[in-house]
Amino acid sequence: MNQVKQNDVSKLISDWKENQQVIAAFFRERRFQEAKKPMIHFSKQLVKALYELNNKSYQDDEDLNTVLASFTYAPFNSQERIPFILEQPHQYHSYIQLNELYKETEKIYAKAVILQKKQEVD
Repeated sequence: MNQVKQNDVSKLISDWKENQQVIAAFFRERRFQEAKKPMIHFSKQLVKALYELNNKSYQDDEDLNTVLASFTYAPFNSQERIPFILEQPHQYHSYIQLNELYKETEKIYAKAVILQKKQEVD
């Protein structure tokens, strides 16, 4: 496994943690259209984090489902969940899915870092 870009992935996850309460408030206050733009932004940030985690360069013209299915490190069913979020970013269920995907990605990231450190020692 190549070197995981720890700072990049960690920063993308931290950005979500710092901003997700604002998006949650939009949904709580039924301001769905205002939630749309940050939902799209953070969905794309999640995709970038997954690319970084899998040591791939982000290509805007790639088929997202194919790429996500090929990743070693990705949350379960991300190739179905992420497109759902991007297609319906104004829905509360999309916010719930995105929040869970970030939590799962953080765990996968931690595991990848541990495995990488273990390989460096061996």
